[in-house]
Amino acid sequence: MFRNFLADLRYSLRVAGRLPSSDITVTNSFFLPLVLRRRTAGKIYVHVARFPKNQMFLYSRADRLQPISQSVARGIGRQTPWLAGKLATIGYPVPSAYFDATQASARRSTILYVGRIAREKGVHLLLQAMRLLAARDPAAVRPWRLLIVGPHQIALGGDGPEYWRELQKLAEPLGAACEFAGPVFGEEKLIGIYRSSSIFVYPSLAEKGEAFGLAPLEAMAAGCSVIVSGLSCFDEFVEDGRNALKFDHTGPRPEDNLADKLARLMTDQRRREEIAHNGTVTARRFSPAAIASRMLADFRLLMLESAPGATESLPQTP
Repeated sequence: MFRNFLADLRYSLRVAGRLPSSDITVTNSFFLPLVLRRRTAGKIYVHVARFPKNQMFLYSRADRLQPISQSVARGIGRQTPWLAGKLATIGYPVPSAYFDATQASARRSTILYVGRIAREKGVHLLLQAMRLLAARDPAAVRPWRLLIVGPHQIALGGDGPEYWRELQKLAEPLGAACEFAGPVFGEEKLIGIYRSSSIFVYPSLAEKGEAFGLAPLEAMAAGCSVIVSGLSCFDEFVEDGRNALKFDHTGPRPEDNLADKLARLMTDQRRREEIAHNGTVTARRFSPAAIASRMLADFRLLMLESAPGATESLPQTP
């Protein structure tokens, strides 16, 4: 961690003196907002992609803080309430390729997870839920296959071999109906996996680790019917029961609640397709063009804020 901070400081000091004169300088570097020269940087625009850890007071000289979700914005507001007037929430864009209907493929009876193989992502809950369903109604589960995509190696953000072995043990009763595919880095291949799957589950338990939840939004864009945990960051785009389902991850047996949500989608094709359709419509609010438009609108507002009589308000993610 210290080495990363030191590298960022060196980078920031080197870059700060070489940047061209600008009206607005956008950065997500830790140190760069602290060392930018106002005379050349213009307005300082800080992109905040993670939950604050009591460091946001360092950015008091910034003109705008752009949290990627209302959940992150609330965290900033609680820790540094005097910065609340500088916040403009704008989410991540979903790459255009996810919306490309010409690349659609036949949906299979696949339940998909994409993400790091880490305990805070709740992968064990997904396996436990599938085991419960297999025990309750083997015939209903038999056509379905669980596909888990992502790295378990610590160097790639996973929890390492111990958690991996725990998951392998949980998956044993599912046999060939569960596959660990490992990481997939190519966007085209990953989109193909999304487009061939029917249900996407993101059972994250990371209360302070999930700042937005891009993976389930990408799954929506690609036409999957989505299930997520009850983390507040998903409220940015999830309307429970309309464009996705939420399960209660805080109860004594969250795997039971997740199993119930899975069963609802696995056994009701019409419901599954309705939620998938609504999810794709929602995801279009986060297309590159939509997010770019919001960013440009905020840039214009930022330049006008100091003008007398300015009455516009900061943009918020719809």
